[in-house]
Amino acid sequence: MQDALHVIFTAIVLSVVTYALPSFAGQLSQSDKARINSLFRKAFKRGLCNTQLNIDDLIDTAVQSADTIDSRLFHQMLWDKQYHCLVLTPITSPKTRCLVPTVTPSGQFP
Repeated sequence: MQDALHVIFTAIVLSVVTYALPSFAGQLSQSDKARINSLFRKAFKRGLCNTQLNIDDLIDTAVQSADTIDSRLFHQMLWDKQYHCLVLTPITSPKTRCLVPTVTPSGQFP
């Protein structure tokens, strides 16, 4: 029963809190953080989750993972051109003979 409550708490409450955390973490005041931490303490005390959560730890984790995802996306756009959908490849049309520009690894148009 305890594991089921933890799964439900994580799926609903924790996902809502961490959904846009990298975007609005800088806007949280100390009182906002205290209210969220109070929610986490009450959930732990009442047995809704197995671990004591802290909003500052969640912010650090969310920001680090967002930075990692952003850098991976940027790297794939520049270097892994055959695998990423945002890269434009040269296409010549028999009717228009136009060329769609590509970005070189240095970030410049050829």
